[in-house]
Amino acid sequence: MFANQLTTGGLLVFTTHGRYFADAFAANDTLPNFNMSPAARAEMLADYNNRGFGYQPYATTPEYGLSIASPSWVVSMLADCTPELRLVSYTERAWRGRHDVVTCQKGYTRRVPADAA
Repeated sequence: MFANQLTTGGLLVFTTHGRYFADAFAANDTLPNFNMSPAARAEMLADYNNRGFGYQPYATTPEYGLSIASPSWVVSMLADCTPELRLVSYTERAWRGRHDVVTCQKGYTRRVPADAA
């Protein structure tokens, strides 16, 4: 979706809640509860621990929500779903000490050496 909006060589920069956020959220450490019930919190953390990604809608505005994504999940999704994007950087806790920052560039083409075929 976002890759279609980029020209060749264009950059996509986005943030995620990653490992630090997941650990702090699980420990109730210095983070708000985001108006999330204990059951919803537990479900999101269980999904994150089992699959590398967890999501729960906000109770008061269910069209929005909170997500946690492991670095390996993000990189895997980029490789599987948007092969035209090249991962330029993945920096944990780079934004406000809580958000991971991911940078990708459009125009990547997978090249297989001729002798590898």
